[in-house]
Amino acid sequence: MMHDAGYTRVSNVDYSQVVVDIMRRQEPDLTWLQADCTKPGALGEELYDYCIDKGAIDSLFEAGSQSMKERGCAMIAEIHRVLRPGGRYLVVSNGGVGNAELRKRFAHVEEEAIEGYACDLYYKLIMIVVCTKAQ
Repeated sequence: MMHDAGYTRVSNVDYSQVVVDIMRRQEPDLTWLQADCTKPGALGEELYDYCIDKGAIDSLFEAGSQSMKERGCAMIAEIHRVLRPGGRYLVVSNGGVGNAELRKRFAHVEEEAIEGYACDLYYKLIMIVVCTKAQ
């Protein structure tokens, strides 16, 4: 979708190698990376202008355990690390459960509730959260 809109340097990341393999077959011209973004350095050394998350943070924070919350915080730290100064992290969330942690890390966090299809495919109120890294 981003590539179709004219963005030429797009890296697609998924936790599952199976998903990455399927997507490489469906979209061979795009860049695909299997990574556990909760691990420091998982996203390499390249800096990014934008990161879009459509459910990964929710899956970690909604699990309800301390260990998964810690992994969610680690993922936020890894994404923050690879964003350029002024870079943005866009989160499509079922309920904004990780927003408090996002506010601790990012200089500016905006959120808006809209009606639409959420990450779990139900039509409901979802949160769009835009986090900006300090200059």
